Amino acid sequence: MKTVKTRIFGLFIILLTIVSFSSCKKDIETPPFDEPHFTVPAGATLKTIAQMKAIVGSSSIVIDSNWYIRGVVVATDESGNYFKDIVIQDSTGGIDIKLEKYSLFNNYPLGQMIYVNMNGMYFSNANGTHSLGYKGGTGIVTLPAIMIDAHIFKDKFPGPVPTPVTLTSITCTDNYINTLVVFDNVSFADAGSVFADPLNLLGGMTPRNFTDTLSTTAIILRSSTYANFKNVLLPSGKGSVRGILTKYNTSWQFCIRDINDVYGFAIDPSLILTASFASSLGGFTPYSVTGAQVWAWTSYGATMSGYAAGTYNANEDWLISPALNLTQHTNIKFKFESAMNYGTAGDGSLKVLYSNDYTGTGSPAAATWTEFPTYILSAGAWAFTPSGDIDMSSIGGTTHTYVAFKYVCTTANVATWELKNISIKGQHI
Repeated sequence: MKTVKTRIFGLFIILLTIVSFSSCKKDIETPPFDEPHFTVPAGATLKTIAQMKAIVGSSSIVIDSNWYIRGVVVATDESGNYFKDIVIQDSTGGIDIKLEKYSLFNNYPLGQMIYVNMNGMYFSNANGTHSLGYKGGTGIVTLPAIMIDAHIFKDKFPGPVPTPVTLTSITCTDNYINTLVVFDNVSFADAGSVFADPLNLLGGMTPRNFTDTLSTTAIILRSSTYANFKNVLLPSGKGSVRGILTKYNTSWQFCIRDINDVYGFAIDPSLILTASFASSLGGFTPYSVTGAQVWAWTSYGATMSGYAAGTYNANEDWLISPALNLTQHTNIKFKFESAMNYGTAGDGSLKVLYSNDYTGTGSPAAATWTEFPTYILSAGAWAFTPSGDIDMSSIGGTTHTYVAFKYVCTTANVATWELKNISIKGQHI
């Protein structure tokens, strides 16, 4: 009997505890999430971004005055294309701010208004683009993490991001540097290549050119190998790109914030492959069978030579396309341009072939390759020569056809070859 009473009493205590907890839970209130507010302190001066750029000009200075700027965050590091910096803009211009902290987008999301206490910070103009950070050695570095809260202040909850200004290649001016802009009706020279190629880096980022219909002057899209869209293929056709305009000396450059900044591209249904070799080898893969020299990108296009450091070297080197899906097209035509020097016209130092059983990796010797029966190559003197339309219709419908350029040379009569403007098109089924 005592045991039964003890158990009943224990159950009573448990129920009482549950009821008491439930009652207490109703009385607990969620702490209010206070909206941040900031007011420029008395005695300080609020400057516009344009005023600061005018003060600094082409130099770089440590700010020793009690000056502030404010702006809305228009670019962050969320996608990985920016690293340890954010971009803000006001109605007069924009500025890149370098901060020694990861995942800045958590604290300073798009649309967040911030004030910056510039006193003690370094306002730098490097090659035509202004940045704000900290003085380190002879240049700008990120503001140390321990100093961020003393210089960066949020005001209000995040709001809308400013509407991007629509530009063309001929309406870019310095006023738009580090501001959100959009280019419409543009096309990529390296359509079909990945946004960021670790073998083609300039300052840690891959340069990809795009142009609009108004000018042949290219704007350089720069993408980081840490961006979460690095392996996405550049679209073909024409569309829009939105992002932050920058400049390096006289060259206009551009950074998208994430893959959603590239949109509206009308794909050419006839296009199977295009590679201009304007800024990289695109999706083509070099493979060296013999010799230390390899196919590489130069400002002239895809380039190969067995000549190096005053020595003629025997070589066999391949430049192989990505896999081609030929099942959705008929009347397929392949064309390219070639230039040659230091060789002899028709010497066989360059051949153009295709394979239906290459695996996409490894030695081409493991596959069956067939030379195209008819195509035109450069006769020399660096003269770029169109190949003419090479018929691929007889190859047969396959999802894994490869085309390749095979270079061979001995230790004499060593030619140099350059390739550009590769295109494979057909009638879409």
